[in-house]
Amino acid sequence: VLFYAYTKSLDYWINNKSMIPSNMILTASRGGRLDAKIDLYNLRESVVVFSESEAEEKNLIIDHDDSHAARPSLKNNSFALLIHGTQPKGTEAATALKILKRDKVKHSYSRKTKEAV
Repeated sequence: VLFYAYTKSLDYWINNKSMIPSNMILTASRGGRLDAKIDLYNLRESVVVFSESEAEEKNLIIDHDDSHAARPSLKNNSFALLIHGTQPKGTEAATALKILKRDKVKHSYSRKTKEAV
């Protein structure tokens, strides 16, 4: 069985790295107060981007369905996630989400249609 998770608990990850089983794939979720440790320890990360062009500028592949998050072969490869979820009205994130919806860009997936990875 393969397990995967996104985390901002970087100290816990770093301090317990030797205890993490090989079938547990962790991905640092950039956007927290410990982000400097992502670079310092060369951790695999996901970066939330507002557009496909932003992901391209950052040279990151967009993970539309968690397949990148769950693939052990990509254990050290970072990737992007398009902005998703509910965003505060009037923010840059809300505007980006509105544009993705308008342009019919896949930026999230339904739990009802999610396929096993």
